[in-house]
Amino acid sequence: MPTPQDIEQQQQLLANNRTHLKQLLRRAAQHDNTYSNSSEITNNIAAIQDEIAHIKALLRSWGVEVEHPPTDETWLTDDLLHQRAALIASKANHHNHQVFISDMRRRFIEHLENAPIMLLLRFAEHNNASERPAQQLHPYNLVHRRPDQPDELLPAEMRLLDLYDQHNGQLLILGAPGAGKTFLLHELGYELAERAATNDSAPVPVIFSLATWQPDLSLQQWMINELSQRYGAKQQFLTQLFEFYLVLPLLDGLDELGTLERRQQCVAAINEYYTDQLLEPPLVVTCREREYQELPGLALNAALVVQPLTPTQVNGYLAEPTFASLRQTFEHNAVLADLARVPLMLSLMANTYREHALQLPDNADAETIRQIVVSDYVAHCCAPRADANALTVPVDKLRAFLAWLARGMIAHNNQQDFYIEFLQPSWLPSKQLRLTWRLVAGLVAGLVGDLIHERRTPIKQYGARFILQ
Repeated sequence: MPTPQDIEQQQQLLANNRTHLKQLLRRAAQHDNTYSNSSEITNNIAAIQDEIAHIKALLRSWGVEVEHPPTDETWLTDDLLHQRAALIASKANHHNHQVFISDMRRRFIEHLENAPIMLLLRFAEHNNASERPAQQLHPYNLVHRRPDQPDELLPAEMRLLDLYDQHNGQLLILGAPGAGKTFLLHELGYELAERAATNDSAPVPVIFSLATWQPDLSLQQWMINELSQRYGAKQQFLTQLFEFYLVLPLLDGLDELGTLERRQQCVAAINEYYTDQLLEPPLVVTCREREYQELPGLALNAALVVQPLTPTQVNGYLAEPTFASLRQTFEHNAVLADLARVPLMLSLMANTYREHALQLPDNADAETIRQIVVSDYVAHCCAPRADANALTVPVDKLRAFLAWLARGMIAHNNQQDFYIEFLQPSWLPSKQLRLTWRLVAGLVAGLVGDLIHERRTPIKQYGARFILQ
């Protein structure tokens, strides 16, 4: 009869083989189309699966119950990878892949270019911009966090893409509000998009705002619905992309879900999505650190924590003489100096108080100072410009419009990104206006339908005349 040590040894060997198998399967499915090009990796997968089958048979003969995950089955993984290779090789997929990746690259670049200047410095430096800004510094520090181990401060030159690869594409990015989590996610997405642009077998990175997650749907179906609405793509096509690991979800803002219960439900949905896959899918999630501490853990390989800026970094960024007044205020207000360690807040201060001093009430707390800085920043952005051709809007009207837009985005599925095509009649403030819109829309639809039916003249001409009239 086997000893407990014999059983434990075989169980550990089984676990090690399964871990190795998952790594090989992920390489086969997601990198350089390795599965279809290399017999070596194919033989390695088959050999490990044979070894797993042998260990399981031995444990069963000893009366030990053994789990039976689908990846243990050679025919299942073989069939999946062959179907995936066939889809990748199709002309239709190549076209769709290129269109998809082109749009995602554009979105990533637009977001990065509109990021706070503190973060733009990092992006310009990282991507070897031909005209680098004067201030060369890294606007964030990263700590590598693992269970039951002390936090490890990562080198400033460490690339996020390298960390992603080291942990098999599974990362959790934590940090305080304004620390740069979403920027990091877009930076990683940009690099992954560049990788996918030259490799049809690499998954396309897509950022999803978890603020709009719906608990009545599985995570995968919710993502499919989001992409279908965003791009107008057929759900059947999108389902195929997910089934064959050709979409790489980057899930932003777990903390944006309104209640602790919804955040807990979302964690359960993410973990279910992860464990239900035949192969381990790549997955990156961001969340505020404080909110994450209240939640059950995500089944991801590693966590990165974005650290506040150091005083040296802050002073280096504000080294210009025009910031002398702001630096002096920091020396006399520790609360303000601490807020400046957040990249977003430092960027707002640098943009707002370059030309005039910051006025604060005595003994103001952090929240009061934050509100003053944001309010001053809005006023600064609304101030008249020297350009005579620039469109000017009264500050009170602009504030009212932005407030209306923010309320509408929150009321309509808690949107984090505004798309003009998502505007619906429900945004109108009164029933009368909504009724008027429906009547006008019905009239236009009826007129267009009559024009198409009667074919009296080209539709474009009638359309132009109707609009001009």
